[in-house]
Amino acid sequence: NGDITNGAIVIAGAISKKIPGGKQLVDKISSIVDKKKKVRTSKVGDKVRVPSPSNIKDFVTLPRNQGYKNKYTGEIWKKSNTNHSGSVGGEWKVGLGKGKIPTKSNKITVSGTGIILKINK
Repeated sequence: NGDITNGAIVIAGAISKKIPGGKQLVDKISSIVDKKKKVRTSKVGDKVRVPSPSNIKDFVTLPRNQGYKNKYTGEIWKKSNTNHSGSVGGEWKVGLGKGKIPTKSNKITVSGTGIILKINK
């Protein structure tokens, strides 16, 4: 039907860099990932749902700039101040346990497109 995501596995970051309007496509791809998939039990390279305009209803905004809490998994997400991977949409840091805030040494780094980049334990 001409939909680039129909019947294909896509690399969201590459699409968003090369296709006009790609950012909206990345949000679309992120919104179809299982909302109950836990970051803390996933592996590097897995795709997870990130806080984005298309699925913000699945996250609760925490007070005092502490980030977002996933309503289904209890995981705490904070927007990263760095973007070492050059990921579209930056990077996110996720705490290692339910309700745990990510720290410098205990965190999972997720790309802005929802791909798990690194696990620090």
